[in-house]
Amino acid sequence: MPEAAKLAIREAQLKGPRLDGGYMVVNVGHDHPASNRAGCAPVHRLMAAEMFGMGVLPEEWCVHHEDEDKTNNEPSNLRVFASNSLHAHWHALLRRHRQTHCLHGHEYTADNTRIETRTRPTIHTARVCRACEREKQRRHNPRRRARRAAARMAPTTLRRTV
Repeated sequence: MPEAAKLAIREAQLKGPRLDGGYMVVNVGHDHPASNRAGCAPVHRLMAAEMFGMGVLPEEWCVHHEDEDKTNNEPSNLRVFASNSLHAHWHALLRRHRQTHCLHGHEYTADNTRIETRTRPTIHTARVCRACEREKQRRHNPRRRARRAAARMAPTTLRRTV
């Protein structure tokens, strides 16, 4: 990172942050490659570039704040994604992880949950609701389906009344 950017970050920390959409920005000058039209650059992108030893991050890279606090720019709080779609996928996984019940309302407990490794589209683990699995097997069991079909096809008998 250029020395001017480091000085700008230190100066911003002393004076207090300027915010742009909730993100801290510092004045790095119009000649800096990461600067906007006002000559400012987001601190989190400058910090991430410093972590990777780059002068500036590629435009398509996305920086995520682990604690969701846009003003916390500590290197341990930043995660860099190669694209916005990977960042969105990360948030989807976090949302799924926070769920306490399956789509049918069964609670994810130790007894009712099985962890499954899936390989498509990417390798990841998924929680599977055992109650839903049992219900699905009950509905789709081929022998049970055959018995039901045979029962429908069997002739009905009439009872004699005395």
